[in-house]
Amino acid sequence: MTIPTHRLHTPSAFIETIHHELRTPLTTILGSVELLQYHGHKWSETKQLKHLQRIHNAAIEMKQMLDSNSFSAKLNQFAAQTEQLVPLASSSRSVHEPSAC
Repeated sequence: MTIPTHRLHTPSAFIETIHHELRTPLTTILGSVELLQYHGHKWSETKQLKHLQRIHNAAIEMKQMLDSNSFSAKLNQFAAQTEQLVPLASSSRSVHEPSAC
């Protein structure tokens, strides 16, 4: 899975993209687990294996995304941008806050 670079220009866009990319396979995993918990005892082995395969595929999809070079690069870029914003936020707060004198 590759993350579309056009959606990663700002930190908030990066977070939204990661949120979506992780939520989709996670929803598949949770849905299949719940189905197996509540209905698995009534299902054939073939149907149970189908849901186990969905869980496996979704977990692999998440791992591939997290292991990808583009994800690591974008995460490092996001961290660098965040580090640059922290001093700005501190200095703007001190400008806008009244002094305790």
